[in-house]
Amino acid sequence: MRKRSSIWRDPFVLFAIGGVALFLIAAAVERSAEEGATRLPRQLLITHAKQEELRTQFERANGRAPTAEEHAAAVERHVRERILFEQAVAWDMHRNDVVVRRRLVERVRMLFGNYAPTDRDETDLQATYEQYKERFLAPASIGFRQIFIDRDVHGEDALEHARALKETLRETGSAEGDLWYQAPTEPPRSLPRISALMGQDFAAALDLLPAGEWSPPVASSYGYHLVFIEEKTPARQVPLEEVLEQVWVLHRRERERASFATFSDRLRARYEVTIEPPPASASDGAR
Repeated sequence: MRKRSSIWRDPFVLFAIGGVALFLIAAAVERSAEEGATRLPRQLLITHAKQEELRTQFERANGRAPTAEEHAAAVERHVRERILFEQAVAWDMHRNDVVVRRRLVERVRMLFGNYAPTDRDETDLQATYEQYKERFLAPASIGFRQIFIDRDVHGEDALEHARALKETLRETGSAEGDLWYQAPTEPPRSLPRISALMGQDFAAALDLLPAGEWSPPVASSYGYHLVFIEEKTPARQVPLEEVLEQVWVLHRRERERASFATFSDRLRARYEVTIEPPPASASDGAR
């Protein structure tokens, strides 16, 4: 008994068994390929138009006409590609491979979208603009001066230092803060841009500050800021004339989407779909 178990521990025996298993797997794959190949068409016509197309593709890629050998090689690559494609279809890869299936669906969607009307009707553009009016809002912008108090320099005393500078401002009209990485005067920027640069809380605080006076210390991720609002521009609705091309692109996409939806609905109406219920045992388990 001990002798038999030692045979199964022999690396050579295990290697031999593994080799046999790989051989059987390879044979099964090859047999499957041969069975699939029996469904492939035996004739393949490479038209003169296709050959000219391959010649043109070579010229565009290389800047010259192909030699006879290069053209023959290009044709042979196309033949092999066609054969592999037919084999993939014979194996139902277009049905079973989710990536291929989605690619084909997207291709149909793009192809059919090209048939959407392309006329540019001003009434339709106006209707699209009104439907998506909120997309064409110019956000509020704020321009300001500031005195910066660096938290890294003053540590826990940064807020007290900022308050002392505010008092100096009140008494003398000027005060000197720490070095800021940009100019002390910030050009008008939109609130989303200010939020991206200095933090959402800082932008929200600026939005509430009155113009024309120095603020109390306003916190940011960098430290504290004494802010003087110089310019405040409220949000405004951008007129259609200024965003006409954007509206046209949006309108085209809506047309293509609606056109494809109609096409898809017509196709769907041709099919009678049956949703198979779960097996009785599975439904019993669900209960």
